Amino acid sequence: MLRSIAWLVWFGLLALVGCQATRTPADSAPGTWLERIQGDWVGKVWGGDFWVTYRSYTPGSMRSVGNLVVDERVTFFEFENFAETKAGAVAVWTVQPYPMGRPEAVFTQVPEASEPLCWAFDNPENDFPTRITYDVREAGRLRVRLTDPHHGSDQVEDMLFERAP
Repeated sequence: MLRSIAWLVWFGLLALVGCQATRTPADSAPGTWLERIQGDWVGKVWGGDFWVTYRSYTPGSMRSVGNLVVDERVTFFEFENFAETKAGAVAVWTVQPYPMGRPEAVFTQVPEASEPLCWAFDNPENDFPTRITYDVREAGRLRVRLTDPHHGSDQVEDMLFERAP
């Protein structure tokens, strides 16, 4: 019996160490934008703690799920679908947010406004934002920036996230 418990503890520790080692790939070597954004993030946004998780389960797609917690209550939730499409030899990504579960406009990656670790997505037809930028240049940090370069507005929302504990 004691030997069985010891084995269970040993395998539990191995699983814990393995999970911790693979939990935050973005904090290791440079990697791609897609590799660095994946994982769990938390930031102080809109008067609460915004928790968001990004995961890619198949090549060419990624999903995110986020919840804003204010005074121990979820006051806002959103999920996003990211998808890669091919335009000839060029791969272009799109993102479609679903705030409060309702589909919004599709934003298309803007290659000339993007860098390897900072991707910009535009939709000039949207009210606000018309650009969403996801920046993972700094290890362990994600900056999501909402701007409006297409309507001449100087409105900006900056959201800074760190790896969730």
